[in-house]
Amino acid sequence: MGSVKLEVLNPTGSGPAKGKGIAARRFDNLDGKRIGLVWNNKDYGDKLLEKVQDLLNKRYPTAQFSMHRLKECCIAPPEGELERIGKQVEAVVYTLGD
Repeated sequence: MGSVKLEVLNPTGSGPAKGKGIAARRFDNLDGKRIGLVWNNKDYGDKLLEKVQDLLNKRYPTAQFSMHRLKECCIAPPEGELERIGKQVEAVVYTLGD
């Protein structure tokens, strides 16, 4: 697998993004994988995830999906919430909505 270079931008416009991140492990395909669909509770994000699930289901029919709804849309999730979801799945699709 080749290396991936990501440029991280700060959407707030308050300066450059801080820290270094590592790209998540990529799978060759998603067949048989547990995929978490994470909705941050912003308007229409659930509708977007439903469509994403339909598209992924057609491409990877043996994938298993679980929907996860965060409590509030515009604040950081409660401590440990994303880690809890991460323990249940192998891949994640996270939506912001609108």
